[in-house]
Amino acid sequence: MKNIFFIILFSIVFRTVSHGQNIYQHIDSLIMDYIKELQLRNIDTICIYKDYYLGYDKFVNYQEDSITYICFQPISSYILWIEQKKTFLKKIDNCFDYSIIRLDSISLWKIFFSYKNLIKKEKVKPFEYLVYKNKKKEIGVISIDHSRYLDFKFIIDKDTISMEFDEFDLQKHNGSKYNNINYLYNQRLKSKKIIDELERLVLHIEEEKLFIKSKR
Repeated sequence: MKNIFFIILFSIVFRTVSHGQNIYQHIDSLIMDYIKELQLRNIDTICIYKDYYLGYDKFVNYQEDSITYICFQPISSYILWIEQKKTFLKKIDNCFDYSIIRLDSISLWKIFFSYKNLIKKEKVKPFEYLVYKNKKKEIGVISIDHSRYLDFKFIIDKDTISMEFDEFDLQKHNGSKYNNINYLYNQRLKSKKIIDELERLVLHIEEEKLFIKSKR
């Protein structure tokens, strides 16, 4: 029985990993298909939020008919929209289908529309630090290849506004001797307020297990 279970797991993992390079495209395709559905209903205020890691493979386990399956889930994506003055939320990934959640009251839209024009112009600065060479001040840059990324895209009528945050660029220091000279600048971005609100909102829903999921 253990051998059979191992073969099932190996087969699923091999198949999933072998197609791993296409999963990001597959998820983007699922998102765009859903957006098109919304737009066909004349919904013109939409937000897409993604939370994912590069350089880190995330697998989730689920059971069906006493068999454990494994699914590669590199990205958690969420779509929010306004319909008849109400806000709705849908989670999208390559593992499951999820129920739509109605949100009673959120600050997201108020924050976005208050700072929309500023957000259009904003850019996140990389993790930079000061170093002295031959008594001269120079700026160094640090990046990592396994960071967490948070990004959003707002589709308002025909206007699209997006921003991507590498969580490493938001850190005050890198755990050693280097301090991020762009820390305060990045923390004060209006788009950072949007990311904070989306992260808080999604974290609450995930912790409360409000999504009802079913096999895709």
